[in-house]
Amino acid sequence: MSNAYDVIINGASVGGCTAAILYAQQGARVALLERRSDMDAHKVLCTHYIQASAYPVMVATGLDKALEQAGAIRNTAHYWTRWGWIRPPHDAAGAHGYSVRRETLDPLLRRLAAGTEGVDLKPGHTVNELLVEDGRVVGVAGTAGEEAFSLRAPLVVGADGKESTVARLAGARAETTENGRFSYFAYFKGLARQAGDAARVYYLEPDNAYVMPMEDDVTVIAAVVSKPRLGDFKADLEGAYMNFVRSLPEAPDIDSAERISKIIGTVNYPLVSREPAGSGYALIGDAALASDPLAAVGCAWAMQSAQWLVSESAPALTGGGDATTDTALDAALRKYSARHTAETGPHHHLIADFATARPFNEIEEFSFSAAARDPEMAAHFHTFGSRLMTVEEFLSPEIVARMEKVNGHGLSEAVLRQLAGEDAAGGDEDGGASRTSSTGHTHQELWDAWNRLWNGDYAIADDYVSRTMRVNIPEFGMPDPATLSDGPQIAAWIAAFRSSYAEDAAITGELGPFFVGDYAIGRWVFRGTWTGDRPATATAAPGTEVTFRGVDILRFEDGRIAEYWLSDDQLDLYARLGAVAGAESGDSQQAALPARLAGLSPDAGRAVLVERALDLVAELLEDEKVSAAAGAATFLSLGLDSLTAVELRNRLQQETGLRLPTTMAFDFPTPQSLAGHLWTRLTQTAAADPADPFDVLARLEELAPALADSGQEALRSEMADRLGILAKRLAPAPGAAGEQIEEASAAELFAYLDSRLGAAEDR
Repeated sequence: MSNAYDVIINGASVGGCTAAILYAQQGARVALLERRSDMDAHKVLCTHYIQASAYPVMVATGLDKALEQAGAIRNTAHYWTRWGWIRPPHDAAGAHGYSVRRETLDPLLRRLAAGTEGVDLKPGHTVNELLVEDGRVVGVAGTAGEEAFSLRAPLVVGADGKESTVARLAGARAETTENGRFSYFAYFKGLARQAGDAARVYYLEPDNAYVMPMEDDVTVIAAVVSKPRLGDFKADLEGAYMNFVRSLPEAPDIDSAERISKIIGTVNYPLVSREPAGSGYALIGDAALASDPLAAVGCAWAMQSAQWLVSESAPALTGGGDATTDTALDAALRKYSARHTAETGPHHHLIADFATARPFNEIEEFSFSAAARDPEMAAHFHTFGSRLMTVEEFLSPEIVARMEKVNGHGLSEAVLRQLAGEDAAGGDEDGGASRTSSTGHTHQELWDAWNRLWNGDYAIADDYVSRTMRVNIPEFGMPDPATLSDGPQIAAWIAAFRSSYAEDAAITGELGPFFVGDYAIGRWVFRGTWTGDRPATATAAPGTEVTFRGVDILRFEDGRIAEYWLSDDQLDLYARLGAVAGAESGDSQQAALPARLAGLSPDAGRAVLVERALDLVAELLEDEKVSAAAGAATFLSLGLDSLTAVELRNRLQQETGLRLPTTMAFDFPTPQSLAGHLWTRLTQTAAADPADPFDVLARLEELAPALADSGQEALRSEMADRLGILAKRLAPAPGAAGEQIEEASAAELFAYLDSRLGAAEDR
């Protein structure tokens, strides 16, 4: 058989077998290497719980049916806390994973892979070397018994576990976090199942335990204990383990069951996170991220990371997309790396923090206690634990408001100050700007470095930008965010932008920055002389002076800039350069909506605007079903987030010729209410052609920097007085919403938000 393949996978366990099956389904030729020769070999240290987040991958590989036939348990869990049990309502048709022993799972999955056309399973093959040409991995070499072997492929995948050989040989960057707990577990037969087939997880603060029913009437019981107690277990493992299990609240009756294994465990299990991909190689499963076993994410993330990698890279390997080239594959691997970081990073951050074996913090107490008291919050808690929602969704404003109602109290002022970036002793005067990290960079220094980058200081990029940077930018006129994942890539992007402007082009701050926890936000203005080149569609003459504004949001992690959000007026920039037809002159594109409304009745005109708003939402979300949604649904419920809401505003601003606020989708939360506002603005403008107040405000903002010059004190004073009088005339009546918000407590604000969001949903 030829030694050339489309992909080589080292490791025929959960992640490797999943990837092999999925690649072969896409037409790839796969070499699946496994150092062990026994087809029934299996991993020993495992939580044995496959999270529901991996269920779609199991369906895609056929593993779900095989597990059902093997008697694996469709899993759910109950959680013990000091507030009582968290018992999610059982939904037989709901999302689920499986609880199954690895001695069942691993051989079953390995045989599924071996039976898939296109997969060449090679047991007993040990990889000792990566083949590298011009800095790129192009294959592997090693031994099979006493024979040497060498295989070549455009992509080598490390699915070889926490101590990954591929990662080590490739020199993949890694971060290690110490685990504050150790664990021991044993298998029991015939143990009475107190909660049916539900697993029981104990949060004992700082110790933990779980009791998990599996196939063949077997139950695994694990003691996950803080390291100060390690001496007791070393002195008498049998006695310490059995007594620990007997001491659990509503403890399982282990004395009436048969223990069918020795007590197995590990005293040192650090958490390891690696860069998921490099030139010609990628890592999946524990090779990419070995998180805390207590969180039971290992098997699911192994399957999911395999699916993420295959979906991004298979077209480049099989010719299903661009031609199979190093460039196409590199782009696919960057997308995979960015997706892996985005999907697992926030969850792993919380898991790693809890693995220090500390007691609950106040936010955890707040959410756990609410889940123990309220079935809806219990279901929400379990969904998050199953990794079926993001961290942001778990603590969304409406969820926090409900937790407050359930608990009868809100978070303390100290925690609110910490969330706002202040210290527990009373707060930083700079709102968190002085907070430092392991690198010694304060948040203010990171913000300043970001602005230096945009002003041409590219050499500092690698010192201040994370090596797993995540960028969130609009699609209009922007590169693929997956190509912007580290300092050098960010610097190259900025350099490409600045290359179209004279050297003195600069970004300066207009408002902020404001620091909240590990986030910063600020508004900036860019001024420069355009010299040509980008954008290619520009019709302006070189030497054109341009000014445009935007808002940057940065998230900091481990002393570097880890994530970036951009909302800018790039449409204005393109209009100034003549790169967008009709953006300034009011011709065909900008006049499209007003022309369609001409001669229509108010009801018919508003219907057209509702339809157009829904069509734009459908385009932005790439969801054709949205266009058929009722105009009374909120933009929030349709799926818009803050970035797509700004994109919607930009598109409507372009098509109507009106200047619209960036908060448009929140000021007018439904397509119907927005259509009413647009109809009024458009018809009033057509009837009387008054000065648009937003244009007036924009003009004042543009004049403000000029008034800051010395010698303008008298003019500034007069304008400030007149604006103050105007502000008083526009202010709400005493006792209105603004005054109430100033005096409201945090609990009252959350209650108000809850009521407003509910009202918006009902409109």
